[in-house]
Amino acid sequence: MIVIDIPGRGELNLQHLVLDYNGTIAFDGSLIKGVEEELN
Repeated sequence: MIVIDIPGRGELNLQHLVLDYNGTIAFDGSLIKGVEEELN
């Protein structure tokens, strides 16, 4: 888990984080075939 302290807001606890969705694991906004199975 990643814990990020945001001043004035409190802590943000992240268990999963996916970045750069379109262009890395998607094409035209849809997941590329096979990606969902790999993420699960």
